Amino acid sequence: QLRVGDMIRSGDNSFAEVYFFSHRDEYTEATFVELSCGQHTLRISPSHYVISGSGLLPAGSIVPGDTIYHVTGGAMKVDRVQHVKGVGLYAPHTLAARPELYVDGFRVSEFTTAVHPKAARLLLMPLKLAYISVYRPCMNNFWRAVAFGWGSILASRVLQRSLISPASGTG
Repeated sequence: QLRVGDMIRSGDNSFAEVYFFSHRDEYTEATFVELSCGQHTLRISPSHYVISGSGLLPAGSIVPGDTIYHVTGGAMKVDRVQHVKGVGLYAPHTLAARPELYVDGFRVSEFTTAVHPKAARLLLMPLKLAYISVYRPCMNNFWRAVAFGWGSILASRVLQRSLISPASGTG
């Protein structure tokens, strides 16, 4: 299950940290577009932008013959488009410099047709900055405190037991 803080493959073929989801509805039933290129298939919502030979295109507007990009084969021609039912809608946003990621091995945008990509990027900037400057440092300090706290508790228990005499049960 993908969560905030997880690392996923980004559009520049490196890994980037997820900082927000504009959709994360794991039980929602929806119609998806399946774009097949030989043995590779991309399953994505019709409104999600896909990186194509013509630029950003909503997945629902891609037709056979259009070019999309796969991590292993580069540019690939779409040979079949079909609509299928499925469960789960996810739209993660990452800290990558380019708002692109890989889904099923295909290069897609982090954005959908709900908000123009340039506007979405500007609207998400405060969340990205808050994640970097507040959330991430707080969570790092929280986990350090948890680790230190558990370490202190374990150390005090070990110390207490070593001070207790086995014969009398007291120190």
